[in-house]
Amino acid sequence: MSFEQYMKEYVLEPAGMRSSSFLKQEVEAHLAAPHVLGTSNGYGGYISDVFPYNRAHGPSSTLYTNVEDMCQYMLLHLNKGFSGADCNFLQAYSYDEMWKPYATTGYGQENAQIGLGWFLGEYKGYRIVSHSGWDTGFLSDLILLPDQKIAISVMTKCDYVRLGSVSFPILDLLLGSNARHIKQSMAHKVADLAVSDGVNKAVEEYRRIKRLEQDKHYLVEFEFMRITEALMWNGYNEDAFRVLTCAAVIFPDSGSISRMLTELQEKI
Repeated sequence: MSFEQYMKEYVLEPAGMRSSSFLKQEVEAHLAAPHVLGTSNGYGGYISDVFPYNRAHGPSSTLYTNVEDMCQYMLLHLNKGFSGADCNFLQAYSYDEMWKPYATTGYGQENAQIGLGWFLGEYKGYRIVSHSGWDTGFLSDLILLPDQKIAISVMTKCDYVRLGSVSFPILDLLLGSNARHIKQSMAHKVADLAVSDGVNKAVEEYRRIKRLEQDKHYLVEFEFMRITEALMWNGYNEDAFRVLTCAAVIFPDSGSISRMLTELQEKI
């Protein structure tokens, strides 16, 4: 039996995930288009020339699914493997092994350790288990707070945003926060202006936002590096240089940005 057929017969269908598949041909008509970062006609997302699929890669990260089926999947894990009267994928004690820390990661508080296929950590005092997906043109987050019976799935058809800017505000709302808006990315705002109007205008706008609208934006150093890498991968080295030059002004003490800027200078 093929891997795809096994998963459909013994996992997906019993879990109620009847629209999901690991075989691209079965879902071709319903696929979202992957988007990558570019500047051909302005800064933004463009449909990728490459669709990230290789059948041999399927067991790693090639599940095609939708929101409804992901709800079934999350319920399965919140119920510790039980999805119905005749369907029990794992024994409850199996989750004790799967969600037990086996190694540290250095990835931050939320992903501080890793179990068997799951990142483990803490979010605002709550136990969190999660896993993320990243491939050309796509990003996803799967997050569970098992003790609170809370789970969220965020799936995007682009590979250049910071999903935590959406995932964690959603968690906050479910945990009772009165947050009224999702903060915008300062990095993307600056990058857009750097490409269209130049470095000086972008830095000027950054300083204005920091002075007057800081509560509406979030600022993460790594996001500038991710934007730079995405533009470089897609052949926009000069625009990547403009973005990274802005980042060097905003984070003057960053060794990572300084090293990347030096490397990029050598390429253009």
